[in-house]
Amino acid sequence: MGWLDFALVPGLVALGVVVVLTPVVRAGARRWGAVARPRSDRWHSKPTALMGGIAIFCGFAAAYAILWPSPLKQLPLLGLCALGMFTLGLVDDLVSLRPAAKLAGQIVVASVFTLAGVRLVYAFVPVIDFGITVLWLVGITNAINLLDNLDGQAAGITAIAAGFLTYFFWVAGQPVEASLSAALAGAALGFLVYNWSPASIFMGDSGSLFLGFTLAGVTLLNQTHRTRNLLATLAVPLLLLMVPILDTALVTLARKAHGRAVSQGGTDHISHRLVALGLSERVTVLVVYAVALASGFMAIFVRTLPMPIAIVLVPVFLGLLWFGLMVVARVRVYQRQGRVETVTESPSPGETPSSSPAPSPGTLAKPTEETARPRTIFVAINLAHRHQIMLVLFDLMAVIFSYYVAFVLRFGSNTAPFLKAFMASLPLVIAVQMGAFWLTGLYRTVWRHGGLMDYGRLGLSVVAGVAGSVAVATFVFRFELLSRAVFAVDAVVLFVVVAMGRFLGRASSFLSGRQDRVAHRRALVYGAGGLGSTAIRELQESTRWTLAPVALLDDDPDLQGRLVQGVRVVGCLGDLKAVAKARRAEVLLVAIQTLDQERWTEIRQGCAEAGVELQRLHLRIEPVEPVEPVESVEPAAVQGSTSDGSGESHDPELPG
Repeated sequence: MGWLDFALVPGLVALGVVVVLTPVVRAGARRWGAVARPRSDRWHSKPTALMGGIAIFCGFAAAYAILWPSPLKQLPLLGLCALGMFTLGLVDDLVSLRPAAKLAGQIVVASVFTLAGVRLVYAFVPVIDFGITVLWLVGITNAINLLDNLDGQAAGITAIAAGFLTYFFWVAGQPVEASLSAALAGAALGFLVYNWSPASIFMGDSGSLFLGFTLAGVTLLNQTHRTRNLLATLAVPLLLLMVPILDTALVTLARKAHGRAVSQGGTDHISHRLVALGLSERVTVLVVYAVALASGFMAIFVRTLPMPIAIVLVPVFLGLLWFGLMVVARVRVYQRQGRVETVTESPSPGETPSSSPAPSPGTLAKPTEETARPRTIFVAINLAHRHQIMLVLFDLMAVIFSYYVAFVLRFGSNTAPFLKAFMASLPLVIAVQMGAFWLTGLYRTVWRHGGLMDYGRLGLSVVAGVAGSVAVATFVFRFELLSRAVFAVDAVVLFVVVAMGRFLGRASSFLSGRQDRVAHRRALVYGAGGLGSTAIRELQESTRWTLAPVALLDDDPDLQGRLVQGVRVVGCLGDLKAVAKARRAEVLLVAIQTLDQERWTEIRQGCAEAGVELQRLHLRIEPVEPVEPVESVEPAAVQGSTSDGSGESHDPELPG
């Protein structure tokens, strides 16, 4: 039997034991009353058994027994500390330990394990690395615990991360370590059979703390990244567990920004924010799985690719993660009532429930005028100033990244001979290009409404910055070890990166606004001309109208199938009934300025047959006569118009 088979056997054993034992644990939990019952501060909507961590631990223990005795000297201590963390979680499930007591227990277990000499080597100073390792063990343990907030999420993420660890141990020729990670993956997958939505059993703190600590501990046994470059040493462990790290960071910062205790439960996790944007629970968990898989493959690339190429890929991947994080970070998950902020949903399993009332499980509070927009992470900085600062910081990173990419594309992965010239010229390139951005007015543009002219100005700014860089480099360095091709490539890459950043910023704002559009009525827009395009853009960017455009109708045959502001023209007015049924539309919005009496009659009849409400978009420019200032003005009724309180007047009825 090859060592790969030897490594996979424990994984299959753990999976089989958990699959067989979980129904027994579930039946026992129900018999002894260890059941999480539905209530306002819980996410689930039906009684669900607890103590699934017992089955997970037993499955891993069975696989662990196969490896005994083992040449791996850290194996006994790892098993003992994992048992200690499982016990700590089990006690918390039974008697609900205080957060401080639970954290203290975690630190003790992590410190005991670290004393064995297995640690992350980041600072290359023993005392500092000891502290970093304890922080790593405790942080990942709690990250998995916090991630246990939707059915199947914590178990699935653990299985994915442990699976990638198995691969790393396999290519490094470490069979015992591969067996441990495979056993952990098998135990998590076995429990996922019963924990997938709708879950019939929860793992509880006994399961989440055990999985988190064991996963973090096994990660420390991976010696492969330490033989690579510094980037691999720093990035591989972080990439493997990127999802729980990001979720924990977002939850911690958001709760601190809102004056809430980190240990207090709530639906402010990434998964809950995705649900608030309209995704189902299952789709949300699958999206989180996809991010975890992408992070794992990126860890493989970092380990195997040359360092110059890896330096290019990691920022791109992190930039995409940042974009997604900005989308979910803008989702409103807290609701103000006077000076007290309450959670709009239930806490995650294992977290302390909020004392404030919450809506019924499975529903999200509908935004109202009384619902205050939450303070974001950067609470100390004015909104407008914060936006400008973020934009400047992004451009700074874009300048550095683009200049480095230009060197890599010009000279290949062997950039060592030119590294000195790159480092010497980089400060001047940063100063000149950032100065060009500022002088050309790039930071005075409102990019949320940016158009073709704004992106043209961006192109001119990039050209001016790169041309200035060439001039300065010629004057200072005489172009020694530099290449004009580098600056040509730099101009192209810089424009693409900066323009993409503006576009993604606008896209993140639009996507996060989906939270307010989830409950909007689905609308068909009649008219694909300029007014129709204006209507769609207004409905997409503003939530005041409570309408969501789903399709366009237009009588021009040349426009059929075309996209206007991302919405497709799917038929003409005669197709209103069929399209309304297919798109589940509730409203027809007429976006044509002038229509005769006969067409309005046809529109009314079509709406009546289709069972949709008829609305019309007005667009007028009206002169206002100047008036002499007076001391007081008596209120007078306005004839022929009505007001909705928004400051705009509307015709009382449609023409005809």
